[in-house]
Amino acid sequence: MPPTVIGIAGSSARWRGWVDRAGLPLFTAITLLIALRYLPVVTGASTPGRWFAYFLAIAIGLGINSKGLRDFITDYQGSKMWLKGAEGELLTGTELEKLPASYVVIHDFNPVGPDGKPAAWNVDHIVIGPTGVFIVETKNYSTKRVRPAAADSTTRANVKQVQRVAAEFKKSLIVWSGGQLSDLFVVPLLVYTQPGAYVERTQEKQVKVIPLKWLASDITSWKGRALDPDQVYRIARVLFSQLRADLKNDYVAAFDSFGQHSKRFRQERASARAIKTDSATKGVPTECPRCGGKLIRRTAKQGPRIGKPLLGCENFAKQGCRFVSNLQE
Repeated sequence: MPPTVIGIAGSSARWRGWVDRAGLPLFTAITLLIALRYLPVVTGASTPGRWFAYFLAIAIGLGINSKGLRDFITDYQGSKMWLKGAEGELLTGTELEKLPASYVVIHDFNPVGPDGKPAAWNVDHIVIGPTGVFIVETKNYSTKRVRPAAADSTTRANVKQVQRVAAEFKKSLIVWSGGQLSDLFVVPLLVYTQPGAYVERTQEKQVKVIPLKWLASDITSWKGRALDPDQVYRIARVLFSQLRADLKNDYVAAFDSFGQHSKRFRQERASARAIKTDSATKGVPTECPRCGGKLIRRTAKQGPRIGKPLLGCENFAKQGCRFVSNLQE
């Protein structure tokens, strides 16, 4: 099953691109309509004189509003960048759909403040799952090779942008959670989505820099602080509460469905505790209470019980089932 997905990848960038692209043609059309409407009054019946007046009025209008025209031209030229960026975010969204059902993906995260206005920053994609919390910023260029930040100003600017967004996100997350998530590590990822992207340096300080094809596997194999389904749901719930009201209405059913997964986990965890408590009198369990898999005797390789016996589910590698029951020594 795919992950729970909230939002549409690249929606803000796509909207900005089309608005910027439409500005210059709209400005030109309005100028022409004004000329065609009012100039025949003053030019008489002479066709050459009328056309001359048309172009003269357009030139005067453009000269008076030259700054506005320059802004429209700049926006029109920049629209290609926005639309290309939206295409990259859409590709990233497709890649993130390869994550398992234990993950939540939020696209185009733009939180709303107490005053009801959206924040001045946004995150292209946020991923919450068993391997941690990730913010994913995407870039989509024509060139395949991505040079290190020390040797390339564009890469350097991109890395700084991800660092800035990650810092703002973490600071806001602490506030939204009332300080409960202050110790949560957020992984910043900079992803290049152009076909055949080759990244020369994959680690720029705290930022992991990768091509799109690595994204899903890097997230699922990340070696950080593991989160259980209940923790994943609580973090996702904090973020979900910061969305626009219309977006929450559109995705509340999908989010509630993921919440049921968290509820089942809490029930299974309670059952696991009961199994652990009663194991001395009722014998050692042989079946996983979460997925029904076979429980295999293992030895703890890390943590406070290192070297001590335990039972682990056989589906840990196949399905990611993390059920563990400690054995009496």
